[in-house]
Amino acid sequence: MKEETSVIFARTDRCGFRSAEKERLFGPSESRLGEKHFVCRRAGWLLLWAVLVFHSDAPGSEPYRWLRILPEVSYTLNRPATNPYWRSAARFGLTARTPLRLGRLGLALQYRSFEARSSQVPDFRTLWVGIHWALGLPALGPLRLQGWAGPGLMQMWFDRDHPAVNQGLLVEREVGLAAGLEAALPVQKRLRLVARLDYQTVYTRVRMRFWTLGAGLSWELPAPDWLRRVLQ
Repeated sequence: MKEETSVIFARTDRCGFRSAEKERLFGPSESRLGEKHFVCRRAGWLLLWAVLVFHSDAPGSEPYRWLRILPEVSYTLNRPATNPYWRSAARFGLTARTPLRLGRLGLALQYRSFEARSSQVPDFRTLWVGIHWALGLPALGPLRLQGWAGPGLMQMWFDRDHPAVNQGLLVEREVGLAAGLEAALPVQKRLRLVARLDYQTVYTRVRMRFWTLGAGLSWELPAPDWLRRVLQ
């Protein structure tokens, strides 16, 4: 079982696949052509995101003028996302955004724990650290809408006392992509009630995908001078 647990998360080549073991545990592996297409798609999305964020010069808000903080609690809609091994609990997140000339630059921290469905695999906890670009969409009545997308890194900590865990698997880090939509309802000048739907994929050995629905309160405050100096 140690081997099975490691195979799920191990990255042993450029595409993150170990074909023979994947076929043994999870069915036929992808073709080499499919793997190349997968790598190209991932690189293409990251390149598009970088171009939009760092090369935008359209008129808009004064960059880094304010900072919007959003603590939120989210619920995973597709519970079978990690079947047959784990079920995920609620996700707790904190997002910070500041304006660019076009759109907004955001940083997200998200914590989630996973409970094993059987005693043969360990529980584990995750922390997602992501950066994204957000863009306002046409308003829907009083609702302020925006979409966002960007890459991130998920760090996973496994239960060190579980017999299925070897010392090389106590901590794992995997890259991923996330995108989402948000609707915000102003309740005060700087306070908004926010609902959000997001999709997240993590490139583990067997890819994890999550659809998540969440809510929170966002607060806008002037960006501190030290932060503006760092970003500029």
